Amino acid sequence: AAVALAELGWYPDATLGFDWIATGAAKAAPGMKVPDSGKDAKFLGISFNLPIWFDKNRAREANARRLLEAERASRRARIREAEQALFDALARARNAEADRLLFERELLPRALERLEAEIAALEARGEALAQEANTPGLSPEAYARIAREQAELERALEERYARWEALAAELEG
Repeated sequence: AAVALAELGWYPDATLGFDWIATGAAKAAPGMKVPDSGKDAKFLGISFNLPIWFDKNRAREANARRLLEAERASRRARIREAEQALFDALARARNAEADRLLFERELLPRALERLEAEIAALEARGEALAQEANTPGLSPEAYARIAREQAELERALEERYARWEALAAELEG
């Protein structure tokens, strides 16, 4: 619209005007007659403008075109920014989903398997300690050592069982 308005500066224009001034009756000394007293003044005007300021018109039109192009460039930049933000959000959502699937399908089952292997090793060590404790002729120090190891083993097994239950619940949920 601004460009179209600036382009109109190249065309001559005409103005037609009308004005009316209400004057009212003149206040004069008694017996004095004022000619045309009480008659309202009316004016009719016509003017023509010729576009002879060519440089000014060119500058006005060029400025309007620059402003229009700047507005279009700004709009394109905002659209690109919005598209980039949308693509970034989509990429983050895809990455989050891939991470969730990796955790669910790969990492969590592997952690459970590793934990089950640790539990099996601890249980095997417990059986070995029980067999060693049943060996005849052990010294009291050996029994004390076996008792300490069994206590540590029980604590480690309880910890592993708790972790296993937590991981299994997470895998099901």
